[in-house]
Amino acid sequence: MGAYSNQPQAIAQIKATQEAVRAVAETAGREVNIADGGAKAVYRARFTKLTETEALLSCNLVKESGDDCIAMQLTR
Repeated sequence: MGAYSNQPQAIAQIKATQEAVRAVAETAGREVNIADGGAKAVYRARFTKLTETEALLSCNLVKESGDDCIAMQLTR
């Protein structure tokens, strides 16, 4: 859902958008992790375990509510 300067912001964004995502994918996972942002940590908030179709539909619902959203395929 985005990258934030602190963990509470990242968690708040997950909570604000989880209803839209779970309307499409009830079993969607949620995660907030810390990425090395150089001098300052960056907290990334994202939903996981979505199919491509679920990610695109969820993103559209999030956008309809006025938030930005980009569906991405992550590889590990």
